[in-house]
Amino acid sequence: MALKAQLGVRSNVPDYLKTTIILVRSQLGENIGMAARAMKNCGLSDLRLVDPRDGWPNSQADRASSGAMDIIENTKIYKTMADAVADMNTVYATTTRLRDNLLPVFEPSTMVDDIAKRHEEENIAIVFGPERTGLTAEDLTHADGILTIPLNPDYSSLNLAQAVLMVSYHLWVSSQSIKKARKECVPRADKAELETLIKHFLADLDQTSFFSNPNMREPLVTDLRHIFQRMGLSKREAQMWHGMLTALTGNKDWSN
Repeated sequence: MALKAQLGVRSNVPDYLKTTIILVRSQLGENIGMAARAMKNCGLSDLRLVDPRDGWPNSQADRASSGAMDIIENTKIYKTMADAVADMNTVYATTTRLRDNLLPVFEPSTMVDDIAKRHEEENIAIVFGPERTGLTAEDLTHADGILTIPLNPDYSSLNLAQAVLMVSYHLWVSSQSIKKARKECVPRADKAELETLIKHFLADLDQTSFFSNPNMREPLVTDLRHIFQRMGLSKREAQMWHGMLTALTGNKDWSN
């Protein structure tokens, strides 16, 4: 999964852990409970059910959730998939129905990259169909993209909770990568700060009569810009340079 470091500093990177999981016409309460447990393992909390076969609440789901009762208790129930996704901006539908499909197809790793391009205020859902039949063609008309999980072609069937865990895990890993990138990100000096630093250099060089030939000045300014841009100075490092120059020359009035 290729997550660019710059994603960690973009203000519009979405919070992956706000992603909604929607289970459509689930047949077994145990699978719903285990899916809730998988969500909690990966920091997700918003679970929606569309017309669960055995109704809701479901004692089997309660028992299988194993500590994820907060998710079970806050689960929202809908009659149709259209109702469940009505407030969503982007919907990924998990299915193996790829024939005659015109929607973009994602794997879990490419799906999280796609999510990273979206605005933070977008509501995003991942939809899973019933255990035996999966999502119908009608269900897929409400999706913006298809999510498929590539596995052994000779044995690719996944339990519903397993599928939820696999997808939720990718969301969790991506969110942690971005948190780490944000934490490690050091604010870079902007162009104005670099120009100010160049001005400081020039003032100190003028004080030492460095420019015996006036024609040296313009090429030096160009070279300094290139040097500082290649260095990728942080704001703190730019201030450090100011301090060192002042200490070396004793010139405190360079900005005047």
